[in-house]
Amino acid sequence: MATDITECISCGSRDFQSYSQELIRCQNCSLVAASQIPSAGEIEQLYQEEYFFGMEYFDYKADRQALEQNFKRRMRRMNFLLDPQFKVAEIGCAYGYFLNLIKDNVGDHVGFDVSREGIDYAIKELQVKATTEDFLTYQIAPNSIDSMFMWDVIEHLANPDDYMRKIGECLKPGGHVALTTGNIEAWLARKRGTEWRMIHPPTHVYYFSPATLDLLFKKYGLRTVSVKHKSVSRNAGSVLNQLISNRKASHKNSAHLAAAHKLADLTRANKLNISLNLFDIMEVVAIKD
Repeated sequence: MATDITECISCGSRDFQSYSQELIRCQNCSLVAASQIPSAGEIEQLYQEEYFFGMEYFDYKADRQALEQNFKRRMRRMNFLLDPQFKVAEIGCAYGYFLNLIKDNVGDHVGFDVSREGIDYAIKELQVKATTEDFLTYQIAPNSIDSMFMWDVIEHLANPDDYMRKIGECLKPGGHVALTTGNIEAWLARKRGTEWRMIHPPTHVYYFSPATLDLLFKKYGLRTVSVKHKSVSRNAGSVLNQLISNRKASHKNSAHLAAAHKLADLTRANKLNISLNLFDIMEVVAIKD
């Protein structure tokens, strides 16, 4: 059952103000979060098959090429995180596309996700090491992981602080965590306000900026070393599907988007992969000192 947020996970303040009907903002550090935090059971239910095929994504398997374009670009920019001797882990590995790309470039790997269908596909079809076991209770030796990855995941977590605490424990000194998430302090996010496309609780629970993310890192022995805003590839059909879902969740009219989706489907434009940089998605790397 969802619970009220009482303390800022970035700075510890208990002083919040309303940001929208469903969101609150920390008065001290400006972290934005859902006022109601989903339970672990509710989180798990959100990310089953429907999420990947019809809700957030039009067809996650059809999106594979676009998603892999993103991963390959990040691999080139962050090649220092991959080494034949490294032990790596990915939180929120979904159907295993990223792990499949890096598995031959690292010594060992493991992925975590709540999606049973996704993990089953990752193991059987892509032969990657992945599990639906909870990362927070999974047995990992302290100071044993070289690189941790969280692609478009941290905003979905009900308890990012618990994850950062364990990441800080698991990483070797000098090890890194790399992640992507929306930047709520980006120009477009501030311009759009509550209409920003990334705002759609309960699937997106936390909305970070570089500053609030850095505060969270510092609590657990991590230090930001890089913040970049790079282009992101998405399937056109999935983009339209996500926008429609966002408007429906906010009880707003989505007829014009539904018409565009139907037209894209008829013309097969929904199969196109588009690459765009709106400078509101941040790619962040932090190190354990």
